[in-house]
Amino acid sequence: MGIGEDHHIVPAEVESEGVLIKIYSPTDCVKDRLASYLYFNDSESLDQTLLVAKSKPVDLKEIKKWCKNEKHPEVYTDFKNKFDNLK
Repeated sequence: MGIGEDHHIVPAEVESEGVLIKIYSPTDCVKDRLASYLYFNDSESLDQTLLVAKSKPVDLKEIKKWCKNEKHPEVYTDFKNKFDNLK
């Protein structure tokens, strides 16, 4: 499973009604939506990152590192500026 150039994503596991579901962590969900913003110029995806980050704890350092590794640190700046304005 990968997001952008990061091919080492380990999904979170959640049990619901006896069924084990593998899902992205909130941090990986933000990275996935930022990948859509970055690679497909999908501005709605940037908005979706804010919904996730507003409702769940995310690792901002990990998101910043991911954006840097994708060679687009400005995407983190876009995200962080909008996120800071929510507070």
